[in-house]
Amino acid sequence: MVSASFSSVIARAAQANIQLLAQGADLLQRLGPDRYAVPVKTCFNSSAGGHFRHVIEHGQAVVVGLKTGVIDYEGRARDRLIETQVDHASEVLGRLQRELAELTDGAVEDRGLAVRSETVPGQEMATTLARELEFLISHTVHHYALITVIVGEQGVEAPRGFGMAPSTMKYQQEQAIGCAP
Repeated sequence: MVSASFSSVIARAAQANIQLLAQGADLLQRLGPDRYAVPVKTCFNSSAGGHFRHVIEHGQAVVVGLKTGVIDYEGRARDRLIETQVDHASEVLGRLQRELAELTDGAVEDRGLAVRSETVPGQEMATTLARELEFLISHTVHHYALITVIVGEQGVEAPRGFGMAPSTMKYQQEQAIGCAP
């Protein structure tokens, strides 16, 4: 087992989140304003914009939690402009990338935080910065997979690997290397 300090886990997880957000920024430009907020019936009548808003606001909740000590995923702003205006979403997404970039130099130590329960009002549970950054990766990938379905229904092809877990991509790359003649 490879041991890494939690500060390197934080740096790597922050960088992975930034890379995922960069993939999102790329897709935002491909979609443009005409497709971004259009609901698709086959995907729970949701839009790419709704899923991007959800991803962005979860990232914002972690950034706010770093300042307050409490992460509240349910207390999101639910900013309708992020959901409906691709330019605004792009701007907010860029800001989130810059905020997460402050965690990539390896100088930030892991710290205890609290996360508000989604099921029991007023209940808080112990968590850590490293754990929540890792959670954001899988949460983003999950919503990107849904966005891939939505944009596909609109005739837009998502970039290769969009909505795929980094561990899955790594596994596929290892398998391709192992199968090479």
